[in-house]
Amino acid sequence: RNGGRVAIANGWIEPHFSPFPPGRRSDLDIVVVSAMTREPAQAQVSVTYEMLDMAHGALAQHALPGMSAGHHMAKLDLSMRGIWQFRVKVSLEGTTSMTVLVLTESEP
Repeated sequence: RNGGRVAIANGWIEPHFSPFPPGRRSDLDIVVVSAMTREPAQAQVSVTYEMLDMAHGALAQHALPGMSAGHHMAKLDLSMRGIWQFRVKVSLEGTTSMTVLVLTESEP
């Protein structure tokens, strides 16, 4: 679900695709929330993504800090419509977590 809450070791992330469903060029805004403060928090965030239907290989990038506290933005290039897997690595407050998101359909 776009904007849903996904647990990480010491908090949660809220991933937002824009537009939704994602098109060829889309943004992934990842809001990182600390369990300790229950507030959005700055973190180190990287995203590795690949199309599961085809063997194109994985694309990786660091998400850049967004306009608001706790927001981290990754610019995506989804070359084809299909099923995409995103591995989101978050380093927050000295702990690194990895979670996997699966986008079941993207727009061409």
